[in-house]
Amino acid sequence: MPFGASKATILGASGGGVSYDPAYTWIADIMTTNSTTSTVSFTSIPQTYHALHLVGNCNITNSSYGLFRLRSTSAEYFGCGVELGSYSSSAGPYTAAWNSASSTNYAYFGGYSTDTSMANEIGGQCIEMWLPGYSNTDKPKTMWTKWYDPSDSSWYGNMATEELVRLEANAAIDQIDMFNSSNYWYTDSMWTLYGVGTAS
Repeated sequence: MPFGASKATILGASGGGVSYDPAYTWIADIMTTNSTTSTVSFTSIPQTYHALHLVGNCNITNSSYGLFRLRSTSAEYFGCGVELGSYSSSAGPYTAAWNSASSTNYAYFGGYSTDTSMANEIGGQCIEMWLPGYSNTDKPKTMWTKWYDPSDSSWYGNMATEELVRLEANAAIDQIDMFNSSNYWYTDSMWTLYGVGTAS
């Protein structure tokens, strides 16, 4: 276990301790074997961890927004954060705040993919997502996401998006779907999902 298997004790406000296990557990890998896959999915995610950590190195066949969803049924998402860089000489950072209608059932993940000089190349984008408390069933879920997107040969085209996203649903998260607004994942795009700690 790369981050240690022993449990750490965290002192509470009253001076008592609660046990937290920081160990990482590999759950699954996904790698595309063609450039005609529009959606990749982690399904039947175990509900036995404190948090989920998703990392990916991927690319899209043409310019598209990166999107994700955490439920098979309709849900509303809210997000706020920053985008660093831009698609003009007026570089960011820009603040971003948005919400999706419950009927669309997806959340914005990152910038506008790549220009033609980066499209159809392995590993043109890097993504990361943290989902603490994903197995809770009594409150909405809040997660942190990051998408690095080298979108242009110019310095101001290198976009990075960081945001907090809220899923307005109380049900536990048991799947993660990643897709884009109008194109496909390029071959050999790869994502890895880890469980962090234990739920008890």
